Amino acid sequence: MTLPLVLLHGLNNSPAVFARVRAELDPEWPIIAPTLPIAEDVDAVAAALLPILPDRFLLCGFSFGGYVATALLAAVPERIAGLALIGSGPPRTRRQAARRARRQSLGPRQAAMSASPPRARRRRCIPIISATRQSTPRARR
Repeated sequence: MTLPLVLLHGLNNSPAVFARVRAELDPEWPIIAPTLPIAEDVDAVAAALLPILPDRFLLCGFSFGGYVATALLAAVPERIAGLALIGSGPPRTRRQAARRARRQSLGPRQAAMSASPPRARRRRCIPIISATRQSTPRARR
Protein backbone atom coordinates (compact mmCIF):
# COMPACT_ATOMS: atom_id res chain seq x y z
CA MET A 1 0.00 0.00 0.00
CA THR A 2 1.25 3.46 -0.90
CA LEU A 3 1.45 5.96 1.91
CA PRO A 4 -0.58 9.13 1.34
CA LEU A 5 1.29 12.37 0.76
CA VAL A 6 0.13 15.36 2.80
CA LEU A 7 0.97 18.75 1.27
CA LEU A 8 0.81 21.81 3.54
CA HIS A 9 0.76 25.23 1.86
CA GLY A 10 2.15 28.54 3.08
CA LEU A 11 0.30 31.45 4.68
CA ASN A 12 -0.23 33.46 1.52
CA ASN A 13 -1.13 30.35 -0.47
CA SER A 14 -3.85 27.77 -0.79
CA PRO A 15 -3.66 24.08 -1.69
CA ALA A 16 -3.70 25.26 -5.33
CA VAL A 17 0.00 26.13 -4.96
CA PHE A 18 0.68 22.40 -5.40
CA ALA A 19 -1.32 22.02 -8.65
CA ARG A 20 1.73 21.61 -10.88
CA VAL A 21 3.34 19.21 -8.42
CA ARG A 22 0.21 17.09 -8.33
CA ALA A 23 0.06 17.03 -12.14
CA GLU A 24 3.55 15.45 -12.22
CA LEU A 25 2.78 12.72 -9.70
CA ASP A 26 1.18 9.36 -10.31
CA PRO A 27 -2.60 9.94 -10.29
CA GLU A 28 -3.01 6.77 -8.22
CA TRP A 29 -0.94 8.25 -5.37
CA PRO A 30 -3.26 9.41 -2.57
CA ILE A 31 -2.58 13.09 -1.97
CA ILE A 32 -4.13 15.22 0.75
CA ALA A 33 -3.73 18.99 0.50
CA PRO A 34 -5.91 20.56 3.18
CA THR A 35 -6.54 24.26 3.61
CA LEU A 36 -4.69 25.28 6.75
CA PRO A 37 -7.13 26.34 9.46
CA ILE A 38 -6.90 29.71 11.16
CA ALA A 39 -5.55 29.19 14.65
CA GLU A 40 -3.67 31.01 17.39
CA ASP A 41 -0.24 29.46 16.68
CA VAL A 42 1.56 26.75 14.73
CA ASP A 43 0.84 24.05 17.31
CA ALA A 44 -2.87 24.87 17.23
CA VAL A 45 -2.89 24.60 13.41
CA ALA A 46 -1.18 21.20 13.68
CA ALA A 47 -3.65 20.02 16.34
CA ALA A 48 -6.59 21.08 14.17
CA LEU A 49 -5.23 19.04 11.24
CA LEU A 50 -4.59 15.82 13.18
CA PRO A 51 -8.16 14.47 13.05
CA ILE A 52 -8.31 14.67 9.24
CA LEU A 53 -4.89 13.12 8.58
CA PRO A 54 -4.36 9.39 8.01
CA ASP A 55 -2.75 7.09 10.56
CA ARG A 56 0.57 7.07 8.65
CA PHE A 57 1.66 9.45 5.88
CA LEU A 58 4.43 11.30 4.08
CA LEU A 59 4.51 15.02 4.84
CA CYS A 60 5.61 18.01 2.81
CA GLY A 61 5.39 21.58 4.06
CA PHE A 62 5.97 24.71 1.99
CA SER A 63 6.94 27.94 3.79
CA PHE A 64 4.62 28.30 6.81
CA GLY A 65 3.34 24.79 6.03
CA GLY A 66 6.86 23.59 6.88
CA TYR A 67 6.54 25.02 10.37
CA VAL A 68 3.18 23.28 10.73
CA ALA A 69 4.83 20.08 9.46
CA THR A 70 7.53 20.28 12.13
CA ALA A 71 4.84 20.84 14.77
CA LEU A 72 3.07 17.71 13.50
CA LEU A 73 6.36 15.82 13.64
CA ALA A 74 6.84 16.88 17.25
CA ALA A 75 3.27 15.92 18.15
CA VAL A 76 2.94 12.56 16.37
CA PRO A 77 6.32 11.34 15.06
CA GLU A 78 5.05 7.76 14.82
CA ARG A 79 2.50 8.76 12.15
CA ILE A 80 4.97 10.52 9.84
CA ALA A 81 6.93 8.22 7.52
CA GLY A 82 8.87 10.99 5.79
CA LEU A 83 9.25 14.76 5.86
CA ALA A 84 10.15 17.36 3.22
CA LEU A 85 10.45 21.06 4.02
CA ILE A 86 10.41 23.57 1.17
CA GLY A 87 11.25 27.20 1.87
CA SER A 88 11.21 26.49 5.60
CA GLY A 89 14.26 26.28 7.74
CA PRO A 90 15.79 27.05 11.07
CA PRO A 91 16.68 30.67 11.79
CA ARG A 92 20.31 31.60 11.20
CA THR A 93 20.65 34.02 14.11
CA ARG A 94 19.15 34.55 17.57
CA ARG A 95 17.39 37.66 16.27
CA GLN A 96 15.74 35.64 13.52
CA ALA A 97 14.75 32.98 16.06
CA ALA A 98 13.11 35.61 18.28
CA ARG A 99 11.34 37.17 15.29
CA ARG A 100 10.08 33.77 14.15
CA ALA A 101 8.82 32.96 17.66
CA ARG A 102 6.89 36.24 17.75
CA ARG A 103 5.51 35.63 14.26
CA GLN A 104 4.35 32.12 15.13
CA SER A 105 2.44 33.34 18.17
CA LEU A 106 0.48 35.84 16.06
CA GLY A 107 -2.66 35.04 14.15
CA PRO A 108 -2.18 33.90 10.53
CA ARG A 109 -3.11 37.30 9.05
CA GLN A 110 -0.57 39.19 11.16
CA ALA A 111 2.07 36.52 10.62
CA ALA A 112 1.52 36.70 6.86
CA MET A 113 2.30 40.41 6.94
CA SER A 114 5.60 39.88 8.71
CA ALA A 115 6.60 36.66 6.95
CA SER A 116 8.66 37.35 3.87
CA PRO A 117 11.45 34.82 3.30
CA PRO A 118 14.56 36.18 1.58
CA ARG A 119 14.66 35.64 -2.19
CA ALA A 120 17.97 33.74 -1.96
CA ARG A 121 16.47 31.22 0.45
CA ARG A 122 13.64 30.43 -1.97
CA ARG A 123 16.15 29.59 -4.72
CA ARG A 124 17.91 27.02 -2.54
CA CYS A 125 14.79 24.84 -2.27
CA ILE A 126 14.97 21.32 -3.65
CA PRO A 127 12.11 20.80 -6.09
CA ILE A 128 9.71 18.17 -4.78
CA ILE A 129 9.09 16.88 -8.29
CA SER A 130 12.76 15.89 -8.69
CA ALA A 131 12.79 14.24 -5.29
CA THR A 132 9.65 12.20 -5.98
CA ARG A 133 10.93 10.85 -9.30
CA GLN A 134 13.64 9.01 -7.42
CA SER A 135 11.31 7.38 -4.92
CA THR A 136 8.09 5.45 -4.87
CA PRO A 137 5.43 5.88 -5.94
CA ARG A 138 6.77 6.82 -9.32
CA ALA A 139 6.06 10.12 -11.01
CA ARG A 140 4.38 10.21 -14.38
CA ARG A 141 6.81 10.70 -17.24
